Amino acid sequence: MSEVKEPKNINKLVAGLAQLTSGFLQKQVEKRVDHPLANKGVGLIFPLVNQVIVVLSDKNPDNSGRVRDEVLDWVNEPLANFLEEVFAELIAKQENPDAEALLYFLGDTFVKVLRIYSDDDQENKEQIEALWEGIIASEKTHKLIVEHIVRPLLVKANATEAWTDFATTVANTTLSGLTKVNGQ
Repeated sequence: MSEVKEPKNINKLVAGLAQLTSGFLQKQVEKRVDHPLANKGVGLIFPLVNQVIVVLSDKNPDNSGRVRDEVLDWVNEPLANFLEEVFAELIAKQENPDAEALLYFLGDTFVKVLRIYSDDDQENKEQIEALWEGIIASEKTHKLIVEHIVRPLLVKANATEAWTDFATTVANTTLSGLTKVNGQ
């Protein structure tokens, strides 16, 4: 007869001390960091640490799977929401509309990818492909490429207005063609 193994979990006393230390450290950080967004970011970490301590100190033997789930849930919601706030703050500080548009696109895309890889749906390849197809077909993406990347690059290169208009027309036509080729 095989013997049932007890889960290798941390001692309740050690878990309690770890949670007390975590709470103490969080208060110390909050006292010493006077940047609201940084404080909020640091404040996200401690609840996750405490939840991992709970998982590692209970009787359930599936520590690996449950810690993974806790971390991915944390990434999908609190962390992703926080990163949206970080990007919103960065965007609000921009005076250059081209930089603002690029930051919005990058931030939005990054958070979507983060959520894809941390959600319950394990069909990440299909989700990423759908995201990519949506990006290619999006008029917002076309506008970003043409109006906020191609045009400013040509202006910076001192291209004539006629050349700039021609190049942006070609870019628009190419992007429209890609959308049609992909059946969108």
